[in-house]
Amino acid sequence: GLRLMERGDYKGAIDYYERAYAMRPHYGTLNINLAIAYGGIGNFAKAEEFFNAAMRLDPRSPEPKHYFAYFLANRRNDYV
Repeated sequence: GLRLMERGDYKGAIDYYERAYAMRPHYGTLNINLAIAYGGIGNFAKAEEFFNAAMRLDPRSPEPKHYFAYFLANRRNDYV
């Protein structure tokens, strides 16, 4: 999935991530990657859902918050 996202193939990455998610839905990093990929295809509601899940799964980790903040900062024009 990571290699596909690096190439901008978010739909392809989502396919791999969703398969992994079926096996490990409580893996925080996987939720972050799904959020980034869904954001990459413009499904912002689904992206926020996965960011929120990642923050709930690992509340002490700064990574979900960092990537979610980056996501929101890049979308700030959508809210204005």
